[in-house]
Amino acid sequence: MKKQFLLLYTLLFSITGFAQQEPLFTQYKILGYTINPAMAGSQEMQELRLGYRSQWRNFPGAPTTATISFQGAMDEKSAGGILAFTDIMGPTQRSGLQLSYAFHVPIGQPGISGQTKLSFGLGGKVLQYHFRAESTYFQDRSDPAIMEAAQGMVIGDAAFGAYLYNDRFFAGFSAPNILQSDFYTGVSSANSRSVISRLYRHYFAFFGYRFDYSQLSIEPSVMIKKVHNTPYQIEGNVRFLMLEEKVFVGLSYRTDWLMSMMFGVHAKNLQFTYSYDFMTPNAEPGLLYGGTHEFTLGIDIGGPGSWRKMYSGE
Repeated sequence: MKKQFLLLYTLLFSITGFAQQEPLFTQYKILGYTINPAMAGSQEMQELRLGYRSQWRNFPGAPTTATISFQGAMDEKSAGGILAFTDIMGPTQRSGLQLSYAFHVPIGQPGISGQTKLSFGLGGKVLQYHFRAESTYFQDRSDPAIMEAAQGMVIGDAAFGAYLYNDRFFAGFSAPNILQSDFYTGVSSANSRSVISRLYRHYFAFFGYRFDYSQLSIEPSVMIKKVHNTPYQIEGNVRFLMLEEKVFVGLSYRTDWLMSMMFGVHAKNLQFTYSYDFMTPNAEPGLLYGGTHEFTLGIDIGGPGSWRKMYSGE
């Protein structure tokens, strides 16, 4: 039992040792659906997004996150999406699948910024946590506790989101892990099950506005993050969109002394975005874990209004 407890503790180290259980994305506007299910269908086109984030490159067992998502409108008010993801940190791995539904409601009459809409989204997800025994040295790999930890555990939870937007303004709020599902040990016997950890509710809020000029658009935005038993994180971001929004560069700053630089290109229905996060000189020396690289490849399927043709049979 002692060995089993130690392995389960290792399995859940990324949960209990770090309050941040959901991956963070510098490109939260481009990968918005990954943190807010209400953003499904907020664009005229179906969106396929592939993301990869490699964090703290100087840190042993540094976290990496890979995501793939597809979402879009089903009719004028309904939208849906699917998200698959995997997080790896040291010998632990978290993989999951989320399905979501969003409902969009027009607010008022169209103005100079287009039609304002408010959407609400719900998502249900299944997560699997397991211990990658092959990446760790053991004196005795035949121990049954090692095999049990390697098989991992499966848990489910849900996410809620709201999103207010038009052609220039956007504001969103989301809360992953709203059920705060528990992790149990001793699953072989119902009478011996005990809670060893749980998923904690996260809160993400962001807002921004795009200012359009003749040859340039400037889009400032703010992201606020809150996790159980941790301080607030506030991130300010500004993007400069040029050449009819085909190219953009961006800068951001977060309250834990982290800065980011972004660059993106958009050609027809393809998008590519790269960002690099680094700690400023004001950070404590012990926090200098190296830079973070984040890549996103986006494919827009169809053109404006294509979803109407698809679902109307035109």
